[in-house]
Amino acid sequence: MSIVEITDLQLHPVHTRRETGSITPHVIVTLDTREGISGLGEMSDLGHYSLRDFPPLSRLRGTLLEALRGRDPADITGLTARLAQTFPGGPFHKEIRCGVELALWDAVARNAQVPVYQLLGGKVRDRYRVCYPIFRMRASDEIPDNLRRVRDLMRRGQDAFRLYWGADIEADERFLAAVRDEYGDQVEIKSLDGSNQLPRDEAIAALRRLIRYRPTHIESPCQREDLADMRAVRETIGAAVSEHVASLQQGYEFVAAQAVDIFNISLVAMGGLAAARKLYALAEATGTKTLIGTTQELSIGTAAQLHLGAAMPNLDYPGDAAGPLLYQQDVVRQRIRYCQGYALVPEGPGWGLDLDPEALAANRANFG
Repeated sequence: MSIVEITDLQLHPVHTRRETGSITPHVIVTLDTREGISGLGEMSDLGHYSLRDFPPLSRLRGTLLEALRGRDPADITGLTARLAQTFPGGPFHKEIRCGVELALWDAVARNAQVPVYQLLGGKVRDRYRVCYPIFRMRASDEIPDNLRRVRDLMRRGQDAFRLYWGADIEADERFLAAVRDEYGDQVEIKSLDGSNQLPRDEAIAALRRLIRYRPTHIESPCQREDLADMRAVRETIGAAVSEHVASLQQGYEFVAAQAVDIFNISLVAMGGLAAARKLYALAEATGTKTLIGTTQELSIGTAAQLHLGAAMPNLDYPGDAAGPLLYQQDVVRQRIRYCQGYALVPEGPGWGLDLDPEALAANRANFG
């Protein structure tokens, strides 16, 4: 059976609580077709901006339907181009485009009765090693809670972590020392994520203190107005550097400036799966390593990351797709599964997930 046309699209705002206690907004996308095939997408982790800037959901739904209604979701290239023209920039434009595009992929794969990774050429792996985020500490009194967090996760087989660092270097160093003292090399400190906060020289001074704890690589180490600063950090510290890439052009610029070793590839940062695939081709052509980044997705967005990672041969480092471990609530019947530090690629048509109407209703929010 061939999908002929999109008939409807609904936007469902939800709030989910992280295990740290904070609340995160998302919008779940459901896309319907005349043939009765539906697709699921997710506008993930919308708390990075003020929700006052998020468009009213009724208006956003109307804009999206104008772009999509009556069209075949299998025309992903054409429809993503229309979405890019409709949402060329501004807050949330990539989250919106990515969430809708994911619903297109899910609908097309469900119609074909295959997992999305089959549409991408088939899978080369059925699981992907991931790390758990330890968020930025503002003071040393946050260390005990984070150490308890590490102990709990280690007991559950989650042995890779990344640390957001830079607010209190003393706290960062004491935390890393305690983790190494307790677990030695049983734990992988997958990355030290500086989030581009510190100027070059401050970043270098801090990393000289932290590098002794043997992170696998350094992420977003310094402010990047001038890519020469990133290159200077990379060469001075002597560790592999990863960076979030927001466009194919930016990826090329990072390579040309010799600023990075690893592309951190996030579906949201790129505005969707189709654009993210191009970065893997650029990485392969330039000898750049890759990992799957995150904006802390629920299970739908995480499934999309895993299907993409399943189909990309040049996937080199543990990634960040730990959202379903982080959130206490989700909106699907069965969350993404994790086993001994790996996220398992879901099987079944589309993303391999089914929406849970009761969970969707229980977590409904009132923004937009």
